[in-house]
Amino acid sequence: MKLKNKRHIVVPLAILVYTIVIAIYFGVKSYSAETKGAFILVISVNLVLALILYFILKKREKLRSNNKK
Repeated sequence: MKLKNKRHIVVPLAILVYTIVIAIYFGVKSYSAETKGAFILVISVNLVLALILYFILKKREKLRSNNKK
């Protein structure tokens, strides 16, 4: 199992881990009622982008494997 073949899992997972770490760090440090909307918006956008990236990379790898055959 090569890492290159599982890029559709590794890259979005790295983004998710990054998002969780940033959410915890800034959530504890500077979470207040005034910044609640922006905080949730940024976390939501990161999660949606990671999900979209997962499907795009998965489809790309599937197309590449079909072209090799």
